[in-house]
This record gives sequence, structure tokens and C-alpha cells, in this order.
Amino acid sequence: KFPGKRSLYKWGVSSWEAALLADGIAPASLYPLDLKRAHDKIAAFKENVVAYWGGGAESQSVLLNGEASMAIVWSTRASLIEQDSGGKIKFIWDQGLISPGALAVLKNNPGGKDAAMKFIASAQDPEKQLVMFDKLGQGPANPAADALIPADKKRINPVDPENMKKQIALDMDWYAKNYGPALDEYTKIISA
Repeated sequence: KFPGKRSLYKWGVSSWEAALLADGIAPASLYPLDLKRAHDKIAAFKENVVAYWGGGAESQSVLLNGEASMAIVWSTRASLIEQDSGGKIKFIWDQGLISPGALAVLKNNPGGKDAAMKFIASAQDPEKQLVMFDKLGQGPANPAADALIPADKKRINPVDPENMKKQIALDMDWYAKNYGPALDEYTKIISA
């Protein structure tokens, strides 16, 4: 439907969903993922994939150097690509895939539970969330930070309510149960 060379994520996440969306599956019907259908679609357009990137810098470089004309990239890299290309490369949120972030406290960690919990509480402060958004492009985890984001930056905030409406949440329960075997099959396809 859209001609041009592509770049996909090496570790499968989002590639399955994108393949199924491209094959006509409605966003509300994605899960449970039909892996056979997704893998068949990925195999069918494999000749148009110039890179399976494993890290954010690689996802940027294949677009900036013109190797690929479209790619699935992390939101933290998308705004940098647009900025570094002088606006020649743009990104959209339509049918974007969004995943949760998490912080965990390891049992018996040498720093102690109290220190870890204080850090987590501190990191959720709206002002600090704004700094993370400004420096890293990460969407704030604390909704109270949304009001602090300048109007001209809302377009690049993945968790802005207007942008969230356009995206599809990854089903993390599905991933918890199926990711290992799904990745094994995906890796065989992209490595052949």
C-alpha cells in the first residue's frame, strides 16, 4: 500500500501488530495476535526491509541516512529524527503502539527498600517528569505533569490525551504468555 524501504524492530514487539494492521486487522481485534498471519505478512514483504534495528540510534540512522523511508521507532527517537532532519522526516501517532513503563524494587537490594521507594516517589514528581520529557522525550507517567507541558510540545508527547486516542496499547498479558516462542519464530523469519 505504501511503497518504500522499511526498518522494523529486531525484537518483534510492534512488528507483529504492524503486520496485522497492514493486513487489514482492526485495532480492536489485534489480540490475541494471529502470529501465523503476522509472520506470513512479515515474510511476504521481507525484501522491502533494509534493517531490523536493535537500538534507538540504529532506528534513527536508517531514516536519517535515507536507507529506509519508513520505520517503526520509539517515540523518544521519533521527535529527534524529525528535529535532526529539519522536518523532512515526520512522525505520526496514528495506529502507534504504546507500552507501559515500570520501575521495580528488587528484594534484598543493597540500597534498601526505603531508598528505592523514595527514588520512585521523587521520580514521579510532575516537575521531574517534565525534565524527563524535555531531555528524553518520554511521556510523563504522572498525569499531573500534562498541564506543565507547553502547548507547542504536546504534539510530541506520546501520552497527551489527543495522541493517546490514536494509539493502540500493547497487550502486556499476551506478551507475558507468548513473547518467548513468538520471538523465536520471528527471529527465524528475519534471519533466513
